[in-house]
Amino acid sequence: FGVGYDNIDVEYAASKGIAVTNTPNSVLEPTAELCFGLLLAAARNIAFYNSALRSKEKLQWGLYNNLGTSVYGKTLGIFGMGRIGQAVARRALASGMKVIYNNRRPLDASIENEYKAKYVDFESLLRQSDVISINAPATPETFHLFDEKAFSKMRNEALLINVARGSLVDEKALAQALRKGEIAGAGLDVFENEPNISPELFELENVVLTPHAGTKTVESRLEMQHEVVENITGFFEGKQISRVN
Repeated sequence: FGVGYDNIDVEYAASKGIAVTNTPNSVLEPTAELCFGLLLAAARNIAFYNSALRSKEKLQWGLYNNLGTSVYGKTLGIFGMGRIGQAVARRALASGMKVIYNNRRPLDASIENEYKAKYVDFESLLRQSDVISINAPATPETFHLFDEKAFSKMRNEALLINVARGSLVDEKALAQALRKGEIAGAGLDVFENEPNISPELFELENVVLTPHAGTKTVESRLEMQHEVVENITGFFEGKQISRVN
């Protein structure tokens, strides 16, 4: 179930004649939904407000207390402009955000025009984005790509959203950057050592956490089941399947 397969030795499976498949269609929209939900929650302090209102400590209701930030007019930098990244871009565009992205290679002009998206190099993505959304797969090249050096190049008011894979982010460096104010906040659905989460992240009020819940919807689970069955029957019937090896 799902789209990622970094925990499977696909080459070894292929050498044994074992087909490895995933369920890319069922994860697309719900993952993009949660990604943008985390973006809004982090920007508008939603989790903090909810927690503070439920606590015994009185939340200050003054005009200038606990201000969040609007996403309208801000720049969203998408790292990994694949299908999920594009679905996030669609939501950002509808919310009045500007979109820049970094990929292994630029997309076709027709796709860029559809999302009014501009390709930039990785360093420019870090420096120009008000929000960075990580939507790329886990590979040796992307391991801890978002590290202390990367966070030092981001804007102090920037947010980091990760719904891809935990290994792309150095969690210790992220916690340090959040504590020092090098970046303003984060929304994380994935972690380096799931289901274990770094205790440092629990101590930070400017982090919104969800338990790898990108596809945790009734509709997505049903569609996943259908995709799995179609892959199994399609394999034995010689039909096209979503094979990754």
